[in-house]
Amino acid sequence: MSRFVLAAVAVATALAQTPIAEVEAAAVKAQRSSGPIDPMQPETAIAEMPLMKGGPGSTTPGLIRYSNVTLASLITKAWGLSTSQIAGPAWIKQDPYSIDAVVPAHATKAESLVMIQNLLLSRFKLAYDWTEKISKSINSRWLREGHC
Repeated sequence: MSRFVLAAVAVATALAQTPIAEVEAAAVKAQRSSGPIDPMQPETAIAEMPLMKGGPGSTTPGLIRYSNVTLASLITKAWGLSTSQIAGPAWIKQDPYSIDAVVPAHATKAESLVMIQNLLLSRFKLAYDWTEKISKSINSRWLREGHC
């Protein structure tokens, strides 16, 4: 019995000392798209380009700044996925957002990605389900190469 209590106390102490991976402060805003980019006006094209900068390993390690990014691109960045691995309503690949997040200056890149994951989960109320899916492109390649 005493071993069980000691183990429970050790686990509780370890969990209490493990910091929750959250950004210190964050602003998440929906951005309005100004419509199609006019190639004859480069200043509008530059203003509309997605931007992901800052965070650990950059010149601003304590500040992450993303602008004109879709939720799908944020998910690909945070979880290391490709856009073809993400399913959801059309707006997650269309509607632009901006995020300014303050992270501890001593955070690693891996820790900052977990912080962004937690931010997306809480602010967008994301829910996810990992499933395996066989792509048609993989199947057609296998068929052309005579594997089936």
